[in-house]
Amino acid sequence: MDNFPKVSIIVCFKNDISNIRNHLHHWLEQDYPNYEIVLMDDFSDPWNYDLPKDEKLKYFKVEIDRPGKKQALKEGIRKSSGEILLLTDADCVPNTKGWVSSMMREIQDQEIVLGYGPFFKKSSLLNRFQRYETFLTATQYMSYALRRIPYMGVGRNLAYRHHLVSNNADILNESMASGDDDLLIQKIANSRNTGININPESFVYSVAPETFKSYFRQKMRHHSTSTSYKTGHKILLSLYSGSQIMFWLGVLTASFIANYKFLVFLPIKWLCQYVFTFRIYKKFMESDLLVWLPFLDFFMFLYYVIFAPLLLITKSRTDWK
Repeated sequence: MDNFPKVSIIVCFKNDISNIRNHLHHWLEQDYPNYEIVLMDDFSDPWNYDLPKDEKLKYFKVEIDRPGKKQALKEGIRKSSGEILLLTDADCVPNTKGWVSSMMREIQDQEIVLGYGPFFKKSSLLNRFQRYETFLTATQYMSYALRRIPYMGVGRNLAYRHHLVSNNADILNESMASGDDDLLIQKIANSRNTGININPESFVYSVAPETFKSYFRQKMRHHSTSTSYKTGHKILLSLYSGSQIMFWLGVLTASFIANYKFLVFLPIKWLCQYVFTFRIYKKFMESDLLVWLPFLDFFMFLYYVIFAPLLLITKSRTDWK
């Protein structure tokens, strides 16, 4: 096994045994020859399910009951024996049996690999927007990583070397319920040690929230760490969202006050987006969203103007399930 460094897949869960039962076989059937699965049960309610007998599978109950996910992850890191830690969630399904192998190929010359965690496709407009927002977020954090400015990853699909966090477990002691992945990347990533994986066989899918209320709660948890970002990262991210807001406000204001012909800048914008990003949508297997681009772009403008500020002023919950 010397040519195959051991991988520890860490799955933290709380009252989510149904997803564990449904998805465990996807993790157990990976084609990588040297890995373990570390299940961390964060004080779930009693459940009736016999875990399969498999030498790769390890189950632990979290020892200390604290709000949020961080304690479970912290203990999971301690329990893991792999040289590489691969994080995912109980509700996540690898796209292929080559997920672990694909992530391992990318980490050979790196210490951190950022993966993609899209949502399953559904026909609702909410689902399309959730997928669009997830796609934009991924293209941002991956493109910044390629420019040697890594600032975040997603815990649904994230790999890093054990030694990076074995001496940095204190960064998981914050009181926030989510953002372990963000905070870890902020602490351990640098311009030389972070890569990305956009091979579709490495994608890890999950079901998007069914209602706007549940989606809002999820985004509250995810945004709870944004104040901890480095100043430079905040500025770069604000430039993108700010440019989108200024463009839409400028076009709409000019069309209303001066001449409706200013609206012609909207299809020009969408055409440019289509031309320059088509290959990226295709690579991420999200090209069906391009048909909805005008609507999704407008909803994203509303998100920046209304939704995002609301997330910042609304108190985040400390529970993660």
